[in-house]
Amino acid sequence: MKFFKDISSKDTKLAGGKGASLGELTQAGIQVPPGFVIPSDVFNKFIESNHLVPEIDAILAKVDIQSIHTVNAASEKIQELILAVEFPESLQAEVQTAFDKLDAEFVAVRSSATAEDSASAAWAGQLETYLNTTQANLFDNIKKCWASLFTPRAIFYRFEKQLHSTDIAVAVVVQKMIQSEMSGIAFSVHPITQDTNQIIIEAGYGLGEAIVSGQITPDSYVVEKAPHAIIDKQIADQSKGLFKNGWQTIKENKAQQQKLSNEQILELSTVIQNIEKHYGFACDIEWAFANNQFYITQSRPITTLNNTNQQNKSLQKALNTEWQKDWEGPFSILQLSFSKDVYFDKPQEIFGTQIPTILLTIENGITAAYLPVKEYEEFGTYLADKLFKDPSLIAQWADNFKLAADNLTLKFKISAEELQQESAIEELLKAYTVYGAYQVACKAAVNFLHKDIFEEASKRFEEARKYSETIYKDAEKLNNTLISIAQTQYSDAQLYGITLTELLSNDVDKTILENRHKKSAVVWTKDGFDFLYDADVDSIKKSWIADLSGDSLKGTPAFEGVITGKCKIIHDFNDAQINQGEILVTGMTDPNAVPLMKKAAAIITDAGGMLCHAAIVSRELEIPCIVGTKVATQILTDGMQVEVDANIGLITILDKY
Repeated sequence: MKFFKDISSKDTKLAGGKGASLGELTQAGIQVPPGFVIPSDVFNKFIESNHLVPEIDAILAKVDIQSIHTVNAASEKIQELILAVEFPESLQAEVQTAFDKLDAEFVAVRSSATAEDSASAAWAGQLETYLNTTQANLFDNIKKCWASLFTPRAIFYRFEKQLHSTDIAVAVVVQKMIQSEMSGIAFSVHPITQDTNQIIIEAGYGLGEAIVSGQITPDSYVVEKAPHAIIDKQIADQSKGLFKNGWQTIKENKAQQQKLSNEQILELSTVIQNIEKHYGFACDIEWAFANNQFYITQSRPITTLNNTNQQNKSLQKALNTEWQKDWEGPFSILQLSFSKDVYFDKPQEIFGTQIPTILLTIENGITAAYLPVKEYEEFGTYLADKLFKDPSLIAQWADNFKLAADNLTLKFKISAEELQQESAIEELLKAYTVYGAYQVACKAAVNFLHKDIFEEASKRFEEARKYSETIYKDAEKLNNTLISIAQTQYSDAQLYGITLTELLSNDVDKTILENRHKKSAVVWTKDGFDFLYDADVDSIKKSWIADLSGDSLKGTPAFEGVITGKCKIIHDFNDAQINQGEILVTGMTDPNAVPLMKKAAAIITDAGGMLCHAAIVSRELEIPCIVGTKVATQILTDGMQVEVDANIGLITILDKY
């Protein structure tokens, strides 16, 4: 056994990443709860002496990382092998001696993989930790830590990080439990803005496990390093906390208080700076507070900082492109990552063309999609020319659109159990992208059709679109199923901003997910999502309205008429309300909006062309409508008096108050 005082960062092979880090912090004079490490070579001897190596290697060789059922099967078999073996008596005596020296009733038993917590990979959440372990279950929990090297998520992670061909063993940390009055996590560099002069500290009552698992919302404090000062505080109302004896209710007056005092925030931030200075890189730190003392329970490199060069390229792309809004609504990144090829490879495969880039903006859970004007025009013109040269394609595309909707409806019936299977998810993704490709292509083609085939094509494509409207409700059910599966690890806001890949791998910082939900932008290509935040998002939006002047906006007339009235801005039609005679202003309508549209005096949208939902329904309802203003929801506000001249596509602001 090796006690922390005898371990340094050079001992990763022996103590694993977590154990080596705790030893390094101890030697650096940082206050760390005392403990010892059962070295990784003990694990190796354990599986070798019990002849488990050939069996484990044979099982892992059959894993297909694209098929979750093979991962689950391998995990179950390997863990059963390890847990079935008796704990060696000779080792038990050594562990018992070290345990007695800690003089602790309760300890934390923590897995520490030899390939973990490096600058390129963080195994946070992949391996197991057992809190409040006693003498009675100490040895069982040590074996469970060894077995956790082969949980499904750990196997998936090692393959994703290309560690499957690397020798990975697991050490076990046995550490005196700190019965935290408060605990949390901290980042020595702002993980969103990447400001190296800012520290972020999150704090909550009780054990840190509740924060890490997303079961409580912590306070958040931003501290400048120089000058040393608190520059922002977000105080959360915490009604419950996880303590030694389980969940406990926090008294109301305490629940609403700032968790750490200003003096404690500055004291902890100094410790964080010292840790960063010692290591020489940005750190993700777990801390606890008990008996007027801060303890550091873990420190690892921050692996989730964005690549600054790529971020700058994406920002420049967003700023230098003319965009037109395509749709808007409460659609999560999780939902969109299911349809990752809708605009890209699938249209190329079916129609011979694609849209190269999409821009998404997210603000408080509302996502808007923007298409590049020049490339979208080329996309739509190409499709319209195909229909003009061969009008038989109109019926073919419309029929295929309906068939794709039928197929997707069947796939949406997937159960929660089937969602655990990679093969079922793959089939759903295929159906989603085929349906989406037809929807995107048919809508684009109509916007650029030759007039002599416009009537036939628009009628057939609109029939197909209406035929598939039930998909919206089925998609919502599927999204709710996904959320229910993942809610044990993530809050609703975190799930909104997570991609499917991140959800499956469980490898993303939860603070980043929450910031995506609040305000972010995404440059979306076939290669994936590149996220931008805060100041970058503001820069993009300001660039769209910089050239506007005066008190008027232009758009495309969808149904004629002239109306004067007060604006009602709506982004999410679920549970939304509008008064009779108000002017509905939105990014784009969808089937959920129809009851509100019937009460509106006029309709204004950011997005859309002649075949968009708002245009079609406004013509059916005979309500004046202007679509495609691009920025109406940014310029107009609730209660603003405007004149809507849908004969010429002009909105005039009459009274801003």
